[in-house]
Amino acid sequence: MRALVTGSAGMLAKDLVGVLAERGHEVIAPPEQELDVTSHTNVVDVIQEARPEILINCAAYTAVDEAEKQEQRALLLNGYAVQNLCLACRDAAIPLVHFSTDYVFDGAKKEPYTIYDHPNPVSAYGRSKLLGEKYVLWLLQKFYLIRTAWLFGHHGNNFIETMLRLGNEKKHLSVVK
Repeated sequence: MRALVTGSAGMLAKDLVGVLAERGHEVIAPPEQELDVTSHTNVVDVIQEARPEILINCAAYTAVDEAEKQEQRALLLNGYAVQNLCLACRDAAIPLVHFSTDYVFDGAKKEPYTIYDHPNPVSAYGRSKLLGEKYVLWLLQKFYLIRTAWLFGHHGNNFIETMLRLGNEKKHLSVVK
C-alpha cells in the first residue's frame, strides 16, 4: 500500500510511519513546508504527485488547553484543513483515515460513548475536532474516522510520559477526569 501521511513532525505520524514501513508499506510523509493541509491547492498538488492509495491525516492542533485562547487556529487545523483533505481525497478517489477525539462529547454520559451518541463538545478543542468530523461525514464515502482519548508513543509529549515525570518530581498528583 502507498500511504500519504500528514503531520509528519508529530508523535502519531512519526510512530505510524515507522510501523507502516516495517510492515512493507510505501510511506510518503512530507514535512509541513511541503504538505500544508491548510492549503487546498497544495494538498491537491501533493496527492497528484504522490499518487497514494490512502491518505492518513495525523496533522492536528493538539494543545487542548491553549485552544481556548487560539480557537481560530484550532478550527483552521482541526476543521477547515480536514475539509481540504476530504475534497482532495474525494477527487482522487482514495480513502481518508482521520483521527478525532472523545472531546467531541461533553463527558456527562455515565457509560461509554458509542458512534450513535450525539456529540456535544464543551471546549474549543472539541468544537474544532467535531468540525473536522463533520467534513469527513459530509464529503466522503470512503473513510475511517477514529476517536481516541489519549495518544502515547515514542516520539513526543504524552500523558503517560508526563505522569511518569511528575511522579518522580512530586509527592502527590491530581488528574482531572
